[in-house]
Amino acid sequence: MRPRAAPPREKLLSSAAATSLALVLMSTSFNQGLFFVALTLLGFSFGALLVIYPPLTGGAFGTTNLGVNYGIMFLGYAASTWISQPIIAVLYHAEAGNAAYQQSFYGAIAIAAVAVVLTVYMMVSDKKKQAA
Repeated sequence: MRPRAAPPREKLLSSAAATSLALVLMSTSFNQGLFFVALTLLGFSFGALLVIYPPLTGGAFGTTNLGVNYGIMFLGYAASTWISQPIIAVLYHAEAGNAAYQQSFYGAIAIAAVAVVLTVYMMVSDKKKQAA
């Protein structure tokens, strides 16, 4: 008998938590080794999102128009590339030397924390709907 796979929302929660952890490590590491470990963890958690989104989209909106719905959900990444650059430019402090991007990491940690909170909210909401 095959073990039951974790639902997409639980995987999304672990990926968002791993992203938060990686960003905290990146913001506190001032040596190359720890920074590269944190960067690797961040890359793995980003790759996990690419795997989690299709079943999450199918579960939320059905599979009839999965391609279109997946594209719409992925617009968040497109929007973040346009929005994040001006924000990072404001948060960048050249005079800080090695810690020039420190404030940018803190902003990203806050966004990842919001993702964790929203994922937990979705999970609780799903459990309430199933119980009703």
